[in-house]
Amino acid sequence: MASQRPSIAWSWRNVALGVAYAAPAAIVALFDPALGLPLGVGVLPAAALGLRSTRRERRLVVIVGAVAGASLFLGSLVAPLPVVAVLSIFVLCVLVALAVANPARRLAPLVMVLGLPLVGGGLSEEGPAAGAAAALLILGGSLYAWAVSLLWPAVMTASARRTPPSRAARALMLEYGIQIGLAG
Repeated sequence: MASQRPSIAWSWRNVALGVAYAAPAAIVALFDPALGLPLGVGVLPAAALGLRSTRRERRLVVIVGAVAGASLFLGSLVAPLPVVAVLSIFVLCVLVALAVANPARRLAPLVMVLGLPLVGGGLSEEGPAAGAAAALLILGGSLYAWAVSLLWPAVMTASARRTPPSRAARALMLEYGIQIGLAG
């Protein structure tokens, strides 16, 4: 029998990167978990996306963190006004779903799968000041993780270019936006 390569390979390089990402949030959380949590959430995009092959591609971590923070803050802004919050969620769901149908709106799928739920999460913040603080900590964590990733050398892989996902029809996305808006 030929030996097969394990599907999961240990990498000290990746362990060091993970520790570097997590260290500040872990230290802050020891003293104030309410501050450590959003800081830790900010580094999650870097952990989830992995170390992109080029340094230029690594800026996506900051974009994801900015979308997450802005969405949470937006939810905290409308939270004190329940009627405005419900209407805002509905309108946002419809607008974002329509944007997903437009190939020129490259960030729309990210806003749909991450931003809209975090607007809902922002509704549970104690007010706009708390929402702004959490948003800034998330963005700060993403900026930190991006800066740390720049310290790691670029790894070029010979992977095939991914084809962009096909966009759903506008009418279908409008229907979907209305459905998720009503559910929201």
